[in-house]
Formats: sequence, structure tokens, C-alpha cells
Amino acid sequence: RTDIEKLEEFEFDVAIIDEAQAIKNAGSQSAQAVKRIRARHRLALTGTPIENGVHELWSLFDFLMPGFLGNSRHFTEQFSRPIREHQDEQALARLRLKLKPFLLRRTKELVAKELPPKIEQEMSCTLSPEQLVLYTQVLNDVRAEVQNIVREKGFNRSQIEILAALTKLRRICDHPSFADPSLPGDVALSGKLEATVELIREAVSGGHKILVFSQFTSMLDLVRKALDAEDIKTVTIEGSTRDRAGEIEKF
Repeated sequence: RTDIEKLEEFEFDVAIIDEAQAIKNAGSQSAQAVKRIRARHRLALTGTPIENGVHELWSLFDFLMPGFLGNSRHFTEQFSRPIREHQDEQALARLRLKLKPFLLRRTKELVAKELPPKIEQEMSCTLSPEQLVLYTQVLNDVRAEVQNIVREKGFNRSQIEILAALTKLRRICDHPSFADPSLPGDVALSGKLEATVELIREAVSGGHKILVFSQFTSMLDLVRKALDAEDIKTVTIEGSTRDRAGEIEKF
């Protein structure tokens, strides 16, 4: 964004954008700036071409091949709205057919054949008594709120409120202190945190290193605090991390 005035003076052979999902919002400054770059060939690299819905594809292709998917309004009417609101399989099939020649998807099996097959194991953990009480209380509250909103606005126009209610319940499953700040962030108050620490403790005692992912950095803060108490060393990479390479090297 800061260098676009200088960059658009040149015409490049190739323009390659990494983390291309950063321009999924066509109205953002990043998207508008990168589309001013002149290049004979363009590539977009991303592990998450769609994060929230097919509407995000329009901005990516507006960089790659302006006009290929029509203007934003045309794309919304022909593809985005029918797929999002009506689960229109024919519109989805038309979009897939249109995009297929221009997408190259590299899977692990193609690029890292030496890696063994991934093994997935799901583990259930029980809510602590504090979590269960709070979860039941909040569930009753948000259920009544959401039902009223759906009656007033209809289901399709209530999705933000529904998502907010589900997120609130998910946060309690992480740790009850996220819903009730008066509670301490103790391991014993969260079935999930207790199970997580136990798994890490076992793995580390066996000489293994662990990657822990969470959608919420606040949950990672609690995990890190619990591991610090057990003298288990950690490094962190999140949105605010500046020296990612340094953290990886420490790991």
C-alpha cells in the first residue's frame, strides 16, 4: 500500500502475491493497491482461497483476470447469493467449471511423499462443574435471545447473532473465565485445558515436541501459563508476533 505509487511506474513480467486471501475484500486498501500493479502474468498463492464464502473469490480473480467473473454485482447475482442463501448446486457447479482451468491445487501426497499418512484421533473431555453450570445458564439465555431475533428478522438475516451465540458457548468450553472474568484461569476449572496440559505433559516426557492450535489467542495464553507452571518451555506464533522466524528457530 505504501509503495504502490512507485511500483505502478513499472510493468513486470510476473506479479506473484502470497497469502492472497489478504485481498479477499475488494474494497480494502491492500486489494485496491495490488490491483494497480501492471504485469503480463499474475499468480495468487494461498492455502485458504475461501475463508468465509465464495464471494471472496471474486476479488482474487479481479486481480488475476479482471472481468473474467464479471463485475462484483454480476458475480453476487449469478453465484454468491444463490450459493450462500439457497445452496444452489447448479450455480456452484457452474462456478467450479469456470474456475477449474485456472486453479492448481498441490496436495501433500504430491509435494511431500516422504511424509506418512496423517492419523487423526479425537478425544472427548468433560466440562468441569463450573463450566457446566455456566454453559447451561448461558445456553438458556442465548437460546431465548436468538429465537426472538429469528422471529423478528428471519433465519437468513440472523446469522451474525447465531454465530455470536455459538461463539460465546464455545468460549465457555475453552474456559469459564472467558464468560465470567471473576473466575481465575486455573487448569482445574476447564476440562479442555486440563486434558490439553495432560496430553502435552505425556508427549514432552516422551521426548516429543507439540504444536498446539487454537482459534482464540486468549486460550493459548492460558495454555502457556499452565505450561510455564510445569517448567515446559513454549514459543508462540500469532497475529501480533513480529519475529516469526526467530520463534520457529527457538522451537
